[in-house]
Amino acid sequence: MGERSVGCPPYKSTCGIFYLTDINMWYQVYLMNKHQEFLKFEAVLAHCEKRVPEGSLFAAMEYGREMQFFDGHNSLSASGHLLAEMLMPSAWG
Repeated sequence: MGERSVGCPPYKSTCGIFYLTDINMWYQVYLMNKHQEFLKFEAVLAHCEKRVPEGSLFAAMEYGREMQFFDGHNSLSASGHLLAEMLMPSAWG
């Protein structure tokens, strides 16, 4: 109970069946990834905020863009992701 096959007519025994529990699992992984991305962004932004004299978030974002930690869309760049990996404690030891 609680699982329901989706995407396969009842008369076919083999086809690309997936279960709603699979969708729920995918959604949980998706949310965990989004949360991890947010934590990385926050770690880099805090790092930048410590390095600007004003201590404002706007100045920190500008500094982060100048240092190429953030791209033009205010997302983490490749170097921003690397910095986040160094700043954040690893769960893998």
